[in-house]
Order: sequence, then structure tokens, then C-alpha cells
Amino acid sequence: MATKFRTVSTFLTNVTALNDIATALRRSLLNNQAAIQHIDTVARTNFLERWEECRKDFQRILEMSEGAAIKFSATINYYLSLQEETNDPAEVDETIQELSAFHNKLSLLGLDQTAEFWHLDASLDKLENDIRAAVLAHKHSLSNEVENAAGRIPSLERELEELNEKKRQRQCEESWVGAQDLWDSYGSHMFKPESRTQFTAQLTHTGPAPQIRARLESPTRLLIGGWDFEEEYHIARIEVELRDMRAKLRQAESELQEYKSLNVDQVRDATDEIRRNLGAQCELQEAIFSAVKTKLMNESKSYLKALQDSRVDLSPAGQRAYRNAKHRIISSSKGWEQKAAVLVDEYAKKQK
Repeated sequence: MATKFRTVSTFLTNVTALNDIATALRRSLLNNQAAIQHIDTVARTNFLERWEECRKDFQRILEMSEGAAIKFSATINYYLSLQEETNDPAEVDETIQELSAFHNKLSLLGLDQTAEFWHLDASLDKLENDIRAAVLAHKHSLSNEVENAAGRIPSLERELEELNEKKRQRQCEESWVGAQDLWDSYGSHMFKPESRTQFTAQLTHTGPAPQIRARLESPTRLLIGGWDFEEEYHIARIEVELRDMRAKLRQAESELQEYKSLNVDQVRDATDEIRRNLGAQCELQEAIFSAVKTKLMNESKSYLKALQDSRVDLSPAGQRAYRNAKHRIISSSKGWEQKAAVLVDEYAKKQK
């Protein structure tokens, strides 16, 4: 009796542990969705969709195990119904037929979910690796952008400063040369009253002096009002590039800070914990379903053999062996009855 009690107690302990692990897994898969969604938002990925698919796979495992528990419980109860005491040969023959059919069906009862657990474990492993690779790749790319922009900006600033300095020098030179040209052409005559009228008329009819007109009509520079349009275009182009590069640097630095806020290690740790729990759940389901099914198959096979032997060996020794086998089978029925109840009440119903 003590052995039977320990067996049922161990079975109940395993079922309770299985419930606890299932609850922890459901909670972990749900709670870590926010972290995955944050990664998707920052990295512009779609990992949440794959994470939710893993959640669905796990839910399917639970639903399958719930159905398996109910089916296994019903199978055990049917087996117990075949243990009725009878000495009627016809009833014994009928029991042999039913038990033989039961044994064959029991062997086909699918309770093993190892493949489903392995598939989910592999999916989570790949997802975690893909998340880490994507985040690290984006961080590396952004770091390069920041480095390149930070290196390019000082170069553009120096180039712009040099261009502006050349512009200032040119404008000063243009002002000085222009003033000199005006002086050479007109200034010296302005101090001779008798010449003012003559030069005023000349300026009116002929335009500026030839050297000034030549500067205005230079084929290499378009100068209007002291403006060098080629020079101004070059300065404007550098200013635009510098403005864009500064904006690009600010954007890259901002995105890089967001990437640094992504706790990839937390996702890795959570995924590793989920995978460990999946392994533990798989082992417990093996102990609760597959291992117990094997015990039931062995016992039902022994019971079937005892019944068959009782119909062949009618000697006192043969009948005594049958009664002993029958007693062993009947003595285990209480344990099987309790296990059948635990499967439904302590497992299947708690998966709802």
C-alpha cells in the first residue's frame, strides 16, 4: 500500500509541477511581447509576429496535452471496467477479446509531444539569434554613420571657412581694384574743372572705361555687383551638404541611443528560461503520459496473459497462478483510478 501511495503521490507531484511550468511559460511568453514589440518599433522588424506564432504553438501543445489527458483518463477507466470478478468461462472469453482489443488500441494512443516541443524550442532559438543579429547589425551600421558624419562635418566646416575667407579676400581685392580703376579713369580728371564737362559727356556716351568693361565682361567669372556666381554656388553647395550632414548625424545619434536602450540580453535570458522550462515540461509529460502508458500496457498485457492462461491451464496450480495474477491486477486498480482522476481534475481542467 505504501508503494502505491508513493506512486500516486509522485504522479500528483509531477502533474502539479507540470501545471506550474505551463503557467510560468504562458506568463513569460506574454510578458516578453512588449520587449519584442519595442525592438520591432526601433529596428523596423517584424519579430513580434514570429513571437506570437511561438505563443500559438505553445498553446496548441497545451490543448493537445489537455486532450491527451482526458483521453488517457478515459482509457484507464475503461481498463478498470475490464477487471470485474467472474468465473463464467464465456464472460472470461469476452473479457479476453475486449482486453486484447484494448491493448492494441492503447499501443496506438498518441501521447508523445516530443516533436512539438523540439519544434518550438528550435523556433525560439532561431528567433532569439535573429533578433540579436538584426539589432547588432543595425547598431553597427548606425555607429558607422555617426563616425562617418562626425568625421565629414569638420572637413566641410573647414572647406566652407576657406571658401568664405577667399570670398572676403576677393571682395576686398575687387573693391580696391575697382576703386583704383575708377581713380585712374576718372578721378584724376575730376580735379580739373575744365575737364569735368568733357569726361561726363564721354561717360554718358561711351560707358565705363575699357579696363572696367573688360573686368565685367570676363569669360572666366560672372561678376555682377561684386558677386562671383561660381563661387557663390560652391559655397551654397557646401552649406547644403553641411546642413544635411549635421541633420544626418543628429538622426543617427538619436537612433543609436534608441538601439542602446534595447535590452537584447533580457530577451536572450527570457528566451533561455522559456526553453529550459519547455525542456522540463517535455520531461514531465513524458513521465506523466508516455511512461505511465508503458506501465499500463505492461500491466494490461500481463492481465491478458493471465486470463488466456486460465482458459488453457485448468489445473489447480494454473488456476492458483491466475488468482494470484488477478489479485495483483485488482490491487493496483485504486492507484489507476486515482491517476485517472488526477489527469482530469488536476491537469485537464486547470488548462482552461
